[in-house]
Amino acid sequence: MSSISQIQQIELSALKQILKIADKNGIRIFLRGGSVMGAVKYGGFVPWDDDMDIAMYREDYEKFIKIFSKEWSEDFWMASYRNGDAIHAYFPRILVKESFRREMKLPQNNHLGFSIIDVLPIDRAPSSRIGRWFYKVHIGILRALGAVWTLDIPRLHN
Repeated sequence: MSSISQIQQIELSALKQILKIADKNGIRIFLRGGSVMGAVKYGGFVPWDDDMDIAMYREDYEKFIKIFSKEWSEDFWMASYRNGDAIHAYFPRILVKESFRREMKLPQNNHLGFSIIDVLPIDRAPSSRIGRWFYKVHIGILRALGAVWTLDIPRLHN
C-alpha cells in the first residue's frame, strides 16, 4: 500500500511535467483549493490530502485541453469527457497511467485508475448585475446536470 507522502511526490512529479509543457505554451496555471492551503499553511501539501487542484483562465484551459489530450508523459495522462473518456466529471483530471500505477503499487481511486490532479477553469463573471445573475443560474444548472449524471456511478472501495 502506498503512503500519502509517496502519492504527493507522484503528484509533484506530474505537476512539474505539466508546468514545463504549460510554460512552453504560454499557459498560466494556479493552485486552488486544498493545494493553495497546503502551500500557504504547510509549505507544501496538506498532510492528509491525496490530490492536487489546479486552475487556469478559460482561454488557457482550452489550450491546456488540446495539448494534454495528446500523449505528453510516460507516467501520466489526462482524462476528459471531451475526448470520450468516461470520466463522469465536467472537468479533466490527470491520472497515473495503469502500468505506472501498478509499478508504484497505487490503489485505484476511480474506475479509470488513479486520479491525482483536478484541472478546473476560471471563468470571468460579467460586470453587470443582471449578467452575473444569468451567469450564476447558468453555472448552477451545469453543476446540477453534472451531479445528476454521476449519481449512478459505482464507487470503488480500495
